[in-house]
Amino acid sequence: MMRVLTVIVVFLLVPLGLSFGAQPEDQRVIWNWAWRDGELFAYSSDGDMTLLSTEVTEWQNQFWRISDSRAVGLLMDDDDQLGFYDFTPQSVQAFVTNFDVQTLTIPLDVRIGYRLEAYHPPYMLFTPESPYSSPPSAPALLLNLDSHQIDLLTEDLGWMPSLVCCRFTEDGQRLRYPVVIESNESQTFVLRERVLATGEERELRTFGGEYSLFFADGYGERWLVLTDDEVGADGTLPYEMFNINGVSEQLPQTDSDGYTSYEFFGNDLISYQPLCSLNCPLRLLTSDGDLLTFELPAELGGQSIDMLLRYDEQLVVGNINEYWVLSSHDEPTFIGYNYHGSSPMLPEISPDGRWVLTTDAVRDVDKIKIWDLIEQKVVLEVSGLLENPVFMVYDADGFIVHRWDNPREAVLYRYSDRAIVQLPDHGGIYFDVLPDGNVLYIFYNQQQQRDIYRYNTSDSSTTLLIENAVPLWVVDANDSAYPLSQT
Repeated sequence: MMRVLTVIVVFLLVPLGLSFGAQPEDQRVIWNWAWRDGELFAYSSDGDMTLLSTEVTEWQNQFWRISDSRAVGLLMDDDDQLGFYDFTPQSVQAFVTNFDVQTLTIPLDVRIGYRLEAYHPPYMLFTPESPYSSPPSAPALLLNLDSHQIDLLTEDLGWMPSLVCCRFTEDGQRLRYPVVIESNESQTFVLRERVLATGEERELRTFGGEYSLFFADGYGERWLVLTDDEVGADGTLPYEMFNINGVSEQLPQTDSDGYTSYEFFGNDLISYQPLCSLNCPLRLLTSDGDLLTFELPAELGGQSIDMLLRYDEQLVVGNINEYWVLSSHDEPTFIGYNYHGSSPMLPEISPDGRWVLTTDAVRDVDKIKIWDLIEQKVVLEVSGLLENPVFMVYDADGFIVHRWDNPREAVLYRYSDRAIVQLPDHGGIYFDVLPDGNVLYIFYNQQQQRDIYRYNTSDSSTTLLIENAVPLWVVDANDSAYPLSQT
């Protein structure tokens, strides 16, 4: 069983009539968490602070926001035990395992990252970020936010999750997931369904074949499987699409346009010819049965394609080098090259798929553009990247384009009023956009300690929230897990 931290709850600045109900956007209070010399704090954008624990020796910098005042994250206690914890302004509570953690090939106390694969309140499904054993194994952990229990979905998925791992049903009552079972040097892929309330499971389908791949729609109602059970005369592998009611069909591998590749994008079925180089169609079959056909530009011919966003009858696609907007009734529109920047930390695309950072050149980039993909226009341009590259901070209320080096200037784009706000160099890093349009930043003082401030964009004033503390980086759970809708 997981050891529970000794919790000390001390209100340093006591808020009167504190309420966490629905509030107007500009009055919402956002809570975050920070660490200082073994102490764990909760602090609000209004300046309230709570001491939650004095026994946190280490943490994994992975925290997923559930609401304005709640998050889930990984902590190490003073007994060197790593576990999942539930964070609120009043407490930090451990999730308790319902199984013997010693059975895990990758134990919980190993300092590796975890990935939020799927999220449907009150359930969160986690797998390890990277292989730790040989061959790779992937225990899947199912967290219940209501009961604070952790169930072992499976000790080993048999493969590291990639394109698809698991899907919650639309009503959140079931979870569907594929596993690989090894026996006598052969592999069997099994698609399972788990009733979340009882833990009861059943097998939906079983497939043989060493190189099977699974793709699923948004709620796991329809699945694609690519298996080597029946290799075609031309060496192609057959795709089979089936639904959970047992209806299946073989999808055509070749037509007049050549070899066809299939995948789900949300609840839409995408097909295109990766070996085609000219006048190549991309077809999208909606969940309603409507067929949309797009023309791929020659620049994307013969390449793998990433689907970024579908909006009405437009589709935003890209590859490792560039981005395009496809229309079912117009020519493709080039919107820019990828900006790989100076660090792999740079996210080029916002979690919701709406905003994308592009450049006008592949190398020696001096200017970037931020596109609003829904409105199909550039909302912000930033130049001078040759001397001082940038990174992005995306948030639910806006995004920040931040300079890496001195001066550490930044530009805020607010969603609420679409304002562009120049943020001054405070000698630190802006890391959070608040619902009222203000921002949080870390300041490195003369003692090389980190203080956390709120910057008011209306009058340029600053407010100290917590001294000498390390903020715990929190991302929205809805942006980290498989999205329920891509449209």
